[in-house]
Amino acid sequence: MISTRCTGLFLCLFIAMDIPKPCIAQNENGDTDLLALTAEPTDMPEYVNPYPITHPCYRFADITNKEFFSPAYPPDAATYPNNTNCSVVLTAPKNHQIELDFRDDFEIEKSDGCRNDYLEVRDGQYGFNHVLLHFCGIHTFPPKLKSSDRHLWVYFKSDENIEHKGFRAVFDFVPRANNSGTPEIRECKKEISYMEEGKLGRVDIDPDIIQFDKQHGLPVDCMWVITVRVNWR
Repeated sequence: MISTRCTGLFLCLFIAMDIPKPCIAQNENGDTDLLALTAEPTDMPEYVNPYPITHPCYRFADITNKEFFSPAYPPDAATYPNNTNCSVVLTAPKNHQIELDFRDDFEIEKSDGCRNDYLEVRDGQYGFNHVLLHFCGIHTFPPKLKSSDRHLWVYFKSDENIEHKGFRAVFDFVPRANNSGTPEIRECKKEISYMEEGKLGRVDIDPDIIQFDKQHGLPVDCMWVITVRVNWR
């Protein structure tokens, strides 16, 4: 993989090269064969942890090995810290879904309705998507989850007291089932840069996306990203 990073107002170039690693195997005649390993999908952007390495949420958002942990999970500390809020978005390659499971430990302060400390998972990439899980408890594992599309939004919250060990979560990408019922959601993202003023609304959305969502009974889910000049708000 070759990448060029830059800061400021310059254009960045990113080039991804997928070269399958060869594998040498011996056949029944004793000859060696050169085999090519099947490469995983490469339509994924490079993941960057949004938290600095010293932040309690760093391990929560460190998903490069398809696993993540509650903040300060052992051996970092005996319990997760109080007054902590962490979030991470899991994203699968195109035409894939996400399976999420919990292993080894699950200890989050138990309370009525999980109002104090809790783990929440939503079926999408935003905090307003449908809730799949709102969970807490000691030595009681959540059920295995599967996204309906390419994204899961995962959120952890702790209050001011009573902390526990936390949890370890693992996830994997699975091919999207042909009988999943709905097609893969089309991304709708609009970027507005360096304008002093302007308007945004439904007229900005591609009519094909609106028609596609309407045809398949999907909500129109669109995000605008507005960037202003340095030192502007």
